[in-house]
Parts: sequence; structure tokens; C-alpha cells
Amino acid sequence: MTRQRFLLWCGVVGGPLFIAVFLVNDRIRAGYDPVRDFVSEAAIGAGGGLQIANFLVTGALAVAFGVAARRAVSPWTGALIAVFGLGLMVAGVFVSDPAPYVTARTAHGIIHDVASAFVFGSLTAAAFVAARWRPAARWRWYCRLVGVAVPVLFVLAGGVQAATGVFQRLAIAIGFTWLSVLALRALRWLSVDLPQPAGRPGGGLPRPAGRPGVNLPRPAGGPGVDLPRPADRPGVDPPEPVAPPDVDLSEPGLDGVEPTRS
Repeated sequence: MTRQRFLLWCGVVGGPLFIAVFLVNDRIRAGYDPVRDFVSEAAIGAGGGLQIANFLVTGALAVAFGVAARRAVSPWTGALIAVFGLGLMVAGVFVSDPAPYVTARTAHGIIHDVASAFVFGSLTAAAFVAARWRPAARWRWYCRLVGVAVPVLFVLAGGVQAATGVFQRLAIAIGFTWLSVLALRALRWLSVDLPQPAGRPGGGLPRPAGRPGVNLPRPAGGPGVDLPRPADRPGVDPPEPVAPPDVDLSEPGLDGVEPTRS
């Protein structure tokens, strides 16, 4: 597996891994309500190490995918995905404050919220930018729908406290799944765009081994090549011209008298 292909596979597994881990957290965390609580609140307190590790690992995978996407997709798409991954890692290092914020905010909670804004903002921008990469009608519409759905659901998650967790999880599921689809699409096109084997100039395949020492015929008129004779039958010399029977072709005599006809 090449380095480029390995980095693209990081983008394939990153999103599903993040979703799988927070779904597990939804089941095992005591006192945690996935309908009302943010995903990042699972990192608060005892037992929060699993979600912190989820942020860090998924963020690192996204950064790796961003490096590959700079070449496989476009420079802007790769840069935005890398920002997305870095935002996830920052959100993992700086743990969120409990919501709703009934107490004074902490510095690490504010940094976490700023990082979250970068995560969803860069993901939205990447969807719109990637819509122009190898455009097809369904791909363009899919990217645009993701680019609209993610910020709308993000805003609803912050505004509808009764279903905060639901809207945020929908935004994550839609956006992170799109990243995996983008990585799979890049892998498919990487296989299509593989360079042809080296051989003759122009990218052609090398000649198959067969009769060694056999050269292609030289072009007509080249050095060392005899042109065919202009005779009707090749290899037969044309007849020499014959003098008329009544003409003496001998040279004139010494006395200067012209030859006479016989």
C-alpha cells in the first residue's frame, strides 16, 4: 500500500470510528442523556478518557486525510480537512463545560467551544469546495446538501435544548459520513489515475519479448536500402538499346568521309 493510499484510508475510517465510540458512550456512561447532552460532555469527569481519546485519534486521522486530499482532491479541500482534524484534537485537549452553562465559564470550556466552531465550519466549507472536484450531478448535490445540513443542525443543537444531543449527532453523522465518502471517491480515482508502466516514450507499454534482434524495417530511401528496380520483373535487367539495321554506328574513317548506308 502506498503512502497516499494509506492516508486516504485514514479518512475512510475516521468518521465511522468517531460515531461508533460516541454511540458506545451513549450506552455506558451513567447519568448521560444522549438526547439532551452534547457528545463532548461525555469527556467530563471520571470515565471521560474514552471520548477524549476519540477526539484525539479521529482528529489525527482527519489531519492525515487532509494531507492526502491536498493532492488527491484539491489544495483547499485538503487544508480545510486538516483544520477540521486539528479542531477535533484541540476539542479533545480542552474539555467542554457542562451544558447548560449555569456556572461561570472556564477557559478550557471556551477554547473547546471555539474549536467546535472551527470543526463544523471547516467541514461545511470543505463540502462546498469539494463539490467542484470531478463534478457529477449527484456528487454536487450531495456535497451541497451536506454543506447546508451541517451548519443548520449545528445551530439547532445550540438553540433547542430539549433535543440538543439529537441535532448535534445528526450533524456529526451527516458530516463525518461525507468525509468517508469523499475519501472512498478519492481512492477510486487514485486507482483510475495511476501512471502507465514505463516503456516507450509517450507512456506506452514495453514491447513484448519475442524475437530478439529483429529490427523494424527502415523507411524507403534510407541509407543502405536499395530501391526496387523499375523493371516489370524484379531482378531482370532491361534490354540494351539495339541500333537500327541500316545504320553503321562505326566511327568515321580517317579521311573524314561519313559512313554510307548499306
